[in-house]
Amino acid sequence: MGFTEDKGRMLEALSEGRVIHEERSYQEEKNLLAAGQISEDEAVTILRSVRGTHAHPSKHHYDAGQKIWIMTATVASVTWYIKAYLRREEDRVVFLSFHHSKGEP
Repeated sequence: MGFTEDKGRMLEALSEGRVIHEERSYQEEKNLLAAGQISEDEAVTILRSVRGTHAHPSKHHYDAGQKIWIMTATVASVTWYIKAYLRREEDRVVFLSFHHSKGEP
């Protein structure tokens, strides 16, 4: 699947609360959605604004067969960094990162 289809599935899962947050060090700083600093509705707005030119696939560090999307989006003059993947067997989106891009407040 390409970005457009994966993004649609991520948005659907996020809108319906089918979200998992992968545990990471610095969770409070690296995943503002998991930390409750932004709402799922705000995350939907940010994710909607990601364009294919600002998204690229990569491999998960722990599972090379798992495609993750690394995305950036600028909303209200704030640039966001998002790293996520789909767990198709569970029909969920997993967020590894959802935070301001480096240099942003």
